[in-house]
Amino acid sequence: MKLYRHWVAETREIAGTTFHLRDGSNVSPEDAAAKLERRAAILRASEGRDLSEEESAAVREALLDLGGRTPEGEYEAAICEEILDEPDARNAVTRNRYGAEVLNSEDTCFLDVDEVHRRESAIEWIRRWSPAVLVFAVVTALFALGAHRAVSKDPTSAFALYPSAVICGIVCAVPAIVMARLRRPTATDDAEATLLAKVRALAEKPAWRGLAARVYKTAAGFRILAQADGLAPSNARFRALARALDADRLYVDLCGKQGCWRARLTPKPRRAGVKRPPRETRFPRAPEAEAPFAAWLAGYDAASAGFAVCCPVATVGRFVETSAVRLHDDRTRCASSLPLA
Repeated sequence: MKLYRHWVAETREIAGTTFHLRDGSNVSPEDAAAKLERRAAILRASEGRDLSEEESAAVREALLDLGGRTPEGEYEAAICEEILDEPDARNAVTRNRYGAEVLNSEDTCFLDVDEVHRRESAIEWIRRWSPAVLVFAVVTALFALGAHRAVSKDPTSAFALYPSAVICGIVCAVPAIVMARLRRPTATDDAEATLLAKVRALAEKPAWRGLAARVYKTAAGFRILAQADGLAPSNARFRALARALDADRLYVDLCGKQGCWRARLTPKPRRAGVKRPPRETRFPRAPEAEAPFAAWLAGYDAASAGFAVCCPVATVGRFVETSAVRLHDDRTRCASSLPLA
């Protein structure tokens, strides 16, 4: 888990460009400051130069190793958030950039699913694409017939006429091809039943035998707590599970970069009727920002008390109630009947 206890943040002018730098360390604030200095030195050495491909790759790797953001804007490898609680060595609760509490876990797999896509049957696929295939076949045949008659008079024209017949068939079929693409299955109306069917079907496959899951409804979709052998935030097995269950791709990428799974435990401020924290109170905060942030936090806590983050829908397989699962269920208020936010 790429989560640091000590952070420093500074604004630097380097070769006429303003950089907002921050770096973290699990050793000390001084170690974090030293890492920030090394990153600033990397930027100074590369700023304004026409770097080779190898030099650019070296700069990119060095910046990411220091937990920073590359000039191209890639997501940070490290989680720059205030640590609120560490129930054990593999789980930590932090506060994210907009003020909500988040569970970061190395042993509990969370999946966010915003849209559930229904898989298309073979018959549905044939029905969807048959108009395009029919138009292509008919138009190509008609043009090929005309080409055949022309070739019988002038055999040298065969190389030009027959390919032209195929091209005409493709061009005429374009509207039908576009319609087939637009009619492909998207988010299903019966999302809950479809998602549960996907989870159960996956658990029956030999490669996923023993898969257990608890499915929750959220304000924007679903959350899945999955338990299976061999899962890790950055491995191919987790990515395969995420693809099979329509998990958010950006979330999956971040899990790999940050070395943990993440689940929001408290409502998003806007859904609770609260604005985000003032920008100047963003972590790591300056001492003078503590009072404004405390005032914002008091209002957020009061507003979020009237909401839950998720509610359980169903459990699949032999799901184990771990301490991290109990913490998640308690903090999200999933057993309540409160509205979701």
